[in-house]
Amino acid sequence: MPLEAVRALALEIAMLGANGISPHGRYNLKALPNRRDIWGAEILAYYYVTWARVFPDKLDMIGLPYKKTYESALAMLDAIP
Repeated sequence: MPLEAVRALALEIAMLGANGISPHGRYNLKALPNRRDIWGAEILAYYYVTWARVFPDKLDMIGLPYKKTYESALAMLDAIP
């Protein structure tokens, strides 16, 4: 995804999160038009990844415990030839 699209997704999820995101809820995001009924747990993962890409200096503000998982995923991507 282009960085500007990632930013739009991050901000849309932040707005959705203002009312709370239930890990078991189902949601639709305008920034992901080809995806419908996304589980809240998946949206929280998207939230972490998008903020890590576009707002890394503010990542601690969102309070999600995905740092080690994210770093492991990046390491796996780096290992792909």
